[in-house]
Amino acid sequence: MSKEHGLGCVLVVDDEESLRHLLVLALDAFGIEVETASDGMEGLERYQPERHQVVLTDMRMPRLDGLGLTRRLLKKDPEAIVVVMSAYGDLSLALQALEVGAADYLNKPFQPDELQLRLTVALERWRLSSENKRLRRLVEKKTGFDAVVAGSEAMRQIRQHLERAAPHRSSVLFLGESGTGKEVLARAVHEASDRSSGPFVPVNCGAISEHLLESEFFGHVKGAFTDANRDRKGLFDEADGGTLFLDEVGELPMPLQVKLLRALEEGKIRPVGASLEHSVDIRVLCATNRDLMAMVNEGSFRQDLLYRLNVFTIEIPPLRHRLEDLELLVASQLGDLALASKRRSLRLDDAVWELFRTHPWPGNIRQLQNVLEAAAVICPGDLIEVEHVPPMFVREATGAALVDEISLGSVDEIGLSVPVAVAKIEKVFIERALARTSGNKTKAAKILEISPRALHYKIRDYGIG
Repeated sequence: MSKEHGLGCVLVVDDEESLRHLLVLALDAFGIEVETASDGMEGLERYQPERHQVVLTDMRMPRLDGLGLTRRLLKKDPEAIVVVMSAYGDLSLALQALEVGAADYLNKPFQPDELQLRLTVALERWRLSSENKRLRRLVEKKTGFDAVVAGSEAMRQIRQHLERAAPHRSSVLFLGESGTGKEVLARAVHEASDRSSGPFVPVNCGAISEHLLESEFFGHVKGAFTDANRDRKGLFDEADGGTLFLDEVGELPMPLQVKLLRALEEGKIRPVGASLEHSVDIRVLCATNRDLMAMVNEGSFRQDLLYRLNVFTIEIPPLRHRLEDLELLVASQLGDLALASKRRSLRLDDAVWELFRTHPWPGNIRQLQNVLEAAAVICPGDLIEVEHVPPMFVREATGAALVDEISLGSVDEIGLSVPVAVAKIEKVFIERALARTSGNKTKAAKILEISPRALHYKIRDYGIG
């Protein structure tokens, strides 16, 4: 991108090769990147909204002329900035192009300084358009279930179930690995309910010191304990009239579980040190990545509290089991990052997409968001390439981390045998490829870059089920 002009790339469309060459030289002298097309049809095919900030097109061309190109470009991208070039006799066509939405026109022949001026004006229009779009997106920020990405069948069903549960006061228990989007879904339920005008109060039960939990939940009165020098409202009072979201509810200690159950059943709480109870009107949503029924069986979680919390249970699959959502999640996150950084758009290079599609995402959506945010900070333009992605993620995604683990952490187990180490790596790679393709051996073989026949024998030799 030119630092002086701010133009990412100009698409020049003209059927005269000599003029295309002259325009490339002129724009290159201004520090502007140029791509070319030999007629309107090729220009329409090559145009990319996220890449081409200005289209500079001739009027008279075979297959599709400048007027037709302008019409079709603006239909494809209403925010496209088109500058038309016309000879003296084509002025009426140029004016028609302006009427259908072209930003400006240039009369042939023109001087380089005039070209520079017209493009500068066009760029300013693009900047204003982009800023207006950014402000509209801020105003129209998605809420409720519109903010839930659901490309996979599993997530579509979850969204449908939650849309039916949202109007009711019943508790909802979200189960799933860390980072799968439990809080996003809980917030969507709140915003789709009749409590949406009230507060949504999230709390991580595992992040609060055990001896402070009761005070944090129910508040305290002055003098209730050392350092209680004033009355303080708890989370239940903060969520009054709205929704309290208890994340990692499985971390709650037994004594607080009893008081939580009583508060939910009676709709009343007693601050620490207070002599009287008072009523609160809240809906409780919970989430955990633990097996609460197993905790009930081992005596670390109350069965009656579990029954009170899981009136409606939603199990959220990990990202590796719903890769159909990956493109939508990436698009949504890149849109937010572009908006925050005042860029027109952000997109991923094909090599980065390959890493993303074959990665198991142990950190789920949270890991995806962190990787994209870090890459967006490093990326100087609008195309995120592998060099912009955090090295640790690249190593993990390409399997280098596994090699290091074997070479540095398992020497005592496998010794210094190269064949044994290679076999161990190969087995893990095959297992990962099969997991990512849901057991499809043909697709797994393609990822591993070996023949399906070779994969069949390796699965048999390594005893992979």
